[in-house]
Amino acid sequence: MNVFFAKKQMREIFRKIVPAVAVVILTICFVAGAMATRASARSDDGIKVLLSNPEKDEIANESGWKIAQYEYRTFMNDLSAFPVSFVYDGVKYNGFGNGFECVSSETVTENSKESTVTVLKHTSGFTVRLETALYLVYGAYEWTIRIENDTEEDTAVFTDFNSCDVSFAGTNPHLKGLLGDQYCQYYPYDYNLLLSNIYFSTNTGRSSEEYFPYFNLETDSGGALVALGWPGNWEADFCYGQKQTNIKMRQKNLRTYLKPGESLRSPLNVVVRYGVRDEDEAMNVWRRWYINCNMPRVNGELIEPQIVAGSSAYTDETVNATETILLNAIKTFARNGIRFDYWWMDAGWYVKPDNSKIGSWMEVGTWEIDQTRFPTKFKEISDYAASLGTKTILWFEPETIRVDLDTLVANCGFNAEWAIPDTSWGNAYLVDMANPEFREWLLNRVNTILREGNLSVYREDFNVRPADAWRRKDENNRVGIYENEYISGHFAYWDAILAANPGIYIDSCASGGNRNDVETMRRAVPLHVSDSAYGEYGAKQSMCYQLYKWLPYFGSPVNFAKFREPDVYDMRNCYYASMNMPYYFDLTDEGYQKIFDCMQEFRQVSKYLYSDYYPLTEYSRDETSYMGWEFFDKDLQEGYVQLFRREECEQDSYLLKFKGLSDDAIYLITDLTE
Repeated sequence: MNVFFAKKQMREIFRKIVPAVAVVILTICFVAGAMATRASARSDDGIKVLLSNPEKDEIANESGWKIAQYEYRTFMNDLSAFPVSFVYDGVKYNGFGNGFECVSSETVTENSKESTVTVLKHTSGFTVRLETALYLVYGAYEWTIRIENDTEEDTAVFTDFNSCDVSFAGTNPHLKGLLGDQYCQYYPYDYNLLLSNIYFSTNTGRSSEEYFPYFNLETDSGGALVALGWPGNWEADFCYGQKQTNIKMRQKNLRTYLKPGESLRSPLNVVVRYGVRDEDEAMNVWRRWYINCNMPRVNGELIEPQIVAGSSAYTDETVNATETILLNAIKTFARNGIRFDYWWMDAGWYVKPDNSKIGSWMEVGTWEIDQTRFPTKFKEISDYAASLGTKTILWFEPETIRVDLDTLVANCGFNAEWAIPDTSWGNAYLVDMANPEFREWLLNRVNTILREGNLSVYREDFNVRPADAWRRKDENNRVGIYENEYISGHFAYWDAILAANPGIYIDSCASGGNRNDVETMRRAVPLHVSDSAYGEYGAKQSMCYQLYKWLPYFGSPVNFAKFREPDVYDMRNCYYASMNMPYYFDLTDEGYQKIFDCMQEFRQVSKYLYSDYYPLTEYSRDETSYMGWEFFDKDLQEGYVQLFRREECEQDSYLLKFKGLSDDAIYLITDLTE
């Protein structure tokens, strides 16, 4: 079978004999028929008076937007019911009622986002800045809380600061989500809250290493997608009783007073509501909000799916790379008809503090280019790449020092007080990201490199677990304040990078995907979503099967061990939004042809990666099973399906049911593997 037509029956069944260790990719193109329509899943006359009423065709979350608007406007109209709780000076507060006076409130509406800044004053003198937003057509709302001591005295102690303390009605509750990256490889869970309450607690200081801070609370009347934006230690409680589920989320172990002039901020709290018990619908509600309202943009546009290449597999990242080697690689690929979107230069391009050559990529801290190996400071590489339509990526790990501290201080203008002892990996120091003077020192170096090298992507890695170093900065009745200031400083640093380099974007990495919470993802995308499973195809497929639900944009490299042997199955395992090909540049004609063909195939299907996503098989890491998924654009009525028959699978056919299609349309199906 190569191409065939079908009517409604095509929606129900597709049967295909699949060769061993292969992937079936289908392109679904609209031929004729009406667009699919959906009726509202909820009607509640009692809340209409509070709602904005966009045109029906503007609503991106028909089943949840009424629910979300009702909840949000209820909170905002009565701040004593706002979903936050904390203890101050031994007194428990739920919301901002007794003891708080509203000083000002200002609302701005832009496109579909209604943003409000509310300033409140506590009777003891501290100020609360409540930053909230309602996404009018997406069924989503969010908030961040900032507390500032603008008096001349220390405040009392804040404890039990639940930045989210919210309850959602609904019976038969299940909590769905993912474990973290490092050892669990985004393994899914599904907890029945009727059987037990659930508590998550992280300990390493990296937000998605142990657990993924994104949650789907599913009930018989719909549910809520909830995310916590905190790139540090966090906690979350999920408790069911009296036909409702209470959710509490917070920075872990925050117990502190504020000195005059000090402030602290809460995590970002995001809620996206939906009104039907349908996981596919719920996750696509999340994806539509995330893509249109949370993802970073470059010059106002979404970051496009991309194919990147680099020399990491054969130059030990860039430890053994030179300008000549990298230029020769790019030119050789170009002569063979292959032009990438980005050229990736990873760790190892810098010198030691005495200006000598590093022996390992881990020797970071100077952020001074090895000009013996890179005499034009990357400019010749970037300029030549640009002539081919290719941009450049450069790696940094600015929060870590693994060189001699005394020499760094003597030769590089570094202040020893900016270094915090940290032995979590590589006998490193953690830098004082909370310190504005350090951030200025770092920004001067990084911005100079980005500007002089004509670089397009700032790639930031984070290969330490900072929790112990943060704790060393704690004082009596000042627990967690340094972590809070450090994270705020890191966000300020990233914001300064973006402001100083228009047109650039940030790649978030932390030994893979260990710091990808929702607020970090507001400023960056993860081009390297895990340091594991490069050549373990079943594990790689299982990870992206889950991640597509939550992170529409992420990337992974092909198998590093095959850098001289381009393999079609290997490359098809990396049809993510960022596909990384670290191939050697001296290949056979057959090798170049395989790369070229897969690049063309990727271009065909990657345009659908921002569409709705549907898993088509059960989740499994079993090598005897199939795994596959579908992307479908309801507006274009087009999409694609990718199906893997794994190494040990003996089943020679698989029955698929496509999702999201219109019942009254005719579709053309093209098999790209034949």
